[in-house]
Amino acid sequence: MCGLRTSFCLAKKMDKGLGASKILLSQMSQQQITFLEMIMARPLPFTAITDTGDKFDVDFPLHEATEAPMRVHQLLEDILAVVSREARRDGMANGDVLQACAMALAIRARVIVADPEVTTNLAKDLTLAALEAVQRADVSSPPSGLA
Repeated sequence: MCGLRTSFCLAKKMDKGLGASKILLSQMSQQQITFLEMIMARPLPFTAITDTGDKFDVDFPLHEATEAPMRVHQLLEDILAVVSREARRDGMANGDVLQACAMALAIRARVIVADPEVTTNLAKDLTLAALEAVQRADVSSPPSGLA
């Protein structure tokens, strides 16, 4: 196991694999896509409910070396709660919220003691996989209107 340097170990594994961390998903061969699907095969079910009541049921892919899926789930809940609270408080624009989240991810990827190119590529791969999972999510909205 990778211990505290999980992200570094994941990045090295992906970098040494089939080069999946260095190219865009749309440019990958079927063999590379199969490799990426294999390493991100375990789903993490997650339900997000927006302030307007929209419900997103997402199955996020987990990297094969994920050590603590429950903690990943808890941290995701905590991050989303803080982001929602802060955005509500000052009425932040959605673009500003996304920008701050992207900056936080960039900093987090850079503070890992590893080759910055490797951690940057890992962050890109994980982000792309998460964005694709959200696009496939089951979305439901509360009933609206008057009867």
